[in-house]
Amino acid sequence: MQADRASAHAVIEEGIEEMRKIGIVLFALLFSVIGLSQTHSAGIAQATQVYHDGDAALEGVLLYDTTRSEPRALALVFHDWMGISSETIRRATMLAGLGYAVFCVDMYGQGVRPTNTTEARENAGKFYPNRSVTRNRARAAYDFARTLPQVDTHMTYALGYCFGGMVALELARSGAAVAGTVSFHGGLGTPNPGDAKNISGQVLVLHGADDPYVPAAEIVEFRAAMDTAVVRYQFIAFRGAVHSFTNPGAGNDNAKGAAYNAAADEESWEIMKSFFTTIAGERASVKAPIFGEYLPSPDKFATAEVMPKFVNKVLPKYPAGVKQDGREGIVWVKILVDRDGKVRDALIAKPSGLDASFDNAALEAAKQCTFSPATVHGNPIAIWVTFPFEFKLPGAK
Repeated sequence: MQADRASAHAVIEEGIEEMRKIGIVLFALLFSVIGLSQTHSAGIAQATQVYHDGDAALEGVLLYDTTRSEPRALALVFHDWMGISSETIRRATMLAGLGYAVFCVDMYGQGVRPTNTTEARENAGKFYPNRSVTRNRARAAYDFARTLPQVDTHMTYALGYCFGGMVALELARSGAAVAGTVSFHGGLGTPNPGDAKNISGQVLVLHGADDPYVPAAEIVEFRAAMDTAVVRYQFIAFRGAVHSFTNPGAGNDNAKGAAYNAAADEESWEIMKSFFTTIAGERASVKAPIFGEYLPSPDKFATAEVMPKFVNKVLPKYPAGVKQDGREGIVWVKILVDRDGKVRDALIAKPSGLDASFDNAALEAAKQCTFSPATVHGNPIAIWVTFPFEFKLPGAK
């Protein structure tokens, strides 16, 4: 079964490899010329780091904000099956800009940077059947990165994309002291699901709801293992998103099974940021909700296992003028319900089309309503929902 999964993940990535091949080759050339260090963007230092897993030499990349002198939380970034690439560095730079010491983990070996699907399949395929090899390689990076002077060893996070999402989860299952682990559209299966008992931190899975390469049975098995081990985790599936939804190089054709989704990319990144911030707050004995103070914007979307329901639905006041005229209508209102069930914002999703006074009255009523909050695995989240507010005259059919 693990071989089948490895093959499936090879198919996942193959469809997007051609679109980013040129960029990866250019990055490989640039990477070889840069040498030990480079300022990737204003204030962000970038340095290659050679370390070892037994006899295997590995070459990771450290990025950090040079305007800060104190040690900072470590974020381990696990690449997708193409190895450390320009996309890996782009994400790492974003993290470094948030104040983390970021270490891009090299899973393949010094000088090994796949330039095509055959090379990627050969390298990634070594890690799916034997998870002890996967964990040892990930643990070598974990141990090395925590020796770096820029790193505060009291706080380590791990995140990975596709193949890297699988690796990040295996590091957590190995018992490493990782405070928070995030998988972006990664594989969830493992030969030893019971090893979830070794996870000491929290886990966040950000998944494309329409990803054809992560079977429903794999999700069920993953969640059952997390539940049995009483791991604090969240599983969030993004509607309309397939595999590789964070990668701009994946194209935009969902029919291929792997495609970029800008809304899901932005939403998942914000949720990850809040996830890390919340953990840091909890470690500092600061009371913080599961998703911090994150409130999605109206154009973002997310799904939940339990959607908000009215606790107190306030009926709109019928505008006097249109009531006298005998006019009726329906206004659809988009409402931001926070994790306490309170309305934080409201806007018109579909106006009545008859009179603006209907719309204004519906908005006022919506803002006074209260709800039971949306939840993901029992944890409340803020979410936008749309409800109709009807203006109907007494006695009307």
